[in-house]
Amino acid sequence: MSVRLRLFLLVLAALALMLAWLVPLGPALAWLEGAARQAAVWSRQQPVPAALGYVGLVAVGKLSPVPGGIALMLLGGLLFGTLAGGALAAVGAGFSALIVAVLGRRLFGDYAARRLGPRLEHIAEAMAKDGFYYLLAMRLLPVLPAWMVNLVPVAVPVPLAQVALATTLGILPVCLLVARVGAEVSALTRAHEAVTAGLLLDPAVLLPLLALSALSLAPVVAKRVRRGA
Repeated sequence: MSVRLRLFLLVLAALALMLAWLVPLGPALAWLEGAARQAAVWSRQQPVPAALGYVGLVAVGKLSPVPGGIALMLLGGLLFGTLAGGALAAVGAGFSALIVAVLGRRLFGDYAARRLGPRLEHIAEAMAKDGFYYLLAMRLLPVLPAWMVNLVPVAVPVPLAQVALATTLGILPVCLLVARVGAEVSALTRAHEAVTAGLLLDPAVLLPLLALSALSLAPVVAKRVRRGA
């Protein structure tokens, strides 16, 4: 990939980050809420196309660092209910992580290997062996931005199938939690306020997720214990 194209893509990423800070989320939520009312009627009439379209929307919507993942999870709960909405949001997030990994490796893989190879040699070796468990642990932590975790498989050789599966399973608890709020609150703006007010950082929510994150690394610890024995 040429230097000019790489610089162009980096500029686009920087602009996306600027939009995340400058563009208020309220108007976007208001527009999304109006569209959701119309989509809710269609989803009841055509559930399969609506579910496939929603998965595609989540996959595309979570590609950039611009905040919106919570709104998409809430939308899933509003359209499909807690279980179906949360599961579909998690599947969409898995596809999004897969897209980032494939495109990132194609566009920046060689560059990342040259620039970070010596520094990441030990990390890359560990991720190649147990990347699924490490990614699963990171996905279970709501304090880590999803777009940041999406970049990990670009620099380290985690198999693509493991990237998609670890993302889907790891983000599923948060998706179900947020979808439940979306299913119970009729207005997306009020639902988003309820989530961003600290729900995901509530100890009753955060501590079980931290425990699941630690538990997901148990196979890695067990392997090292067996090797050291």
